[in-house]
Amino acid sequence: MQTGQKKRPVVALTGASSHIGSHLLDKLKGRFDIIALSHSADKRESTEHVTWRSCDLFSQIDTEKGLYGADIAVYLVHSMRPSAKLTQARDEDMDVILADNFAQAAKKNGVKQIIYLSGIIPPEEKRSRHLRTKSEAEKILGSYGVSVTTVRTGLIVGSIGASAEKSDKQLPVILSSWTRHCQKTKLPSRQDVRSIQRMPLPDAKDANWAARHYMSWLSDSLRPFVRTAIDEHLNCKIYLTVTKKPLLILSY
Repeated sequence: MQTGQKKRPVVALTGASSHIGSHLLDKLKGRFDIIALSHSADKRESTEHVTWRSCDLFSQIDTEKGLYGADIAVYLVHSMRPSAKLTQARDEDMDVILADNFAQAAKKNGVKQIIYLSGIIPPEEKRSRHLRTKSEAEKILGSYGVSVTTVRTGLIVGSIGASAEKSDKQLPVILSSWTRHCQKTKLPSRQDVRSIQRMPLPDAKDANWAARHYMSWLSDSLRPFVRTAIDEHLNCKIYLTVTKKPLLILSY
């Protein structure tokens, strides 16, 4: 950088390879240095003002690394597209985890502003489950002290838009025919599972306690069909009683 040249603000852009994200990236890169976050970042080539970073926002560590060095973070995130081979969770529960990871990572990295793309929110009694989730995510994003600006839009229809793809399946008659050709997403080749449940905890117990006791509860509940094993690092394996190969491995 030449002496006296003004430093560009750094913007971390989630979903940078999505329909909205890719268009926003083109608009912003003329004025800002962009950290483009995407699952497919390893297939992209960084340029002078755009640095691609592979990031799984379900991972707190990944999210912290992804937002490192950012002044502003743009949150274009939802869980309507699957990102694991098998997903056992409601959209709203996954959105809570994504928003919380992002808000904590923004706080830790000293991000000055979060910009959140949300929807037009009607009165409480008229909100769909999807819109209630957006409202909850907005509150979570601001819960760690980072300033949040929310941009509210209606349905954005694009060739790779998840909202349009989901609506296409549910409302094929209402949507015009030109909205029904959404690009399919190839799932990762790894054999991973994402499972999320919300549950009330006993008094004075936290999520760490629940994680440690889940395996013993599962083994007791499904005996004699299922057995579990936990190593010294609290990594868990779940087996059918008659097999040696684990059905599922959980890394703590």
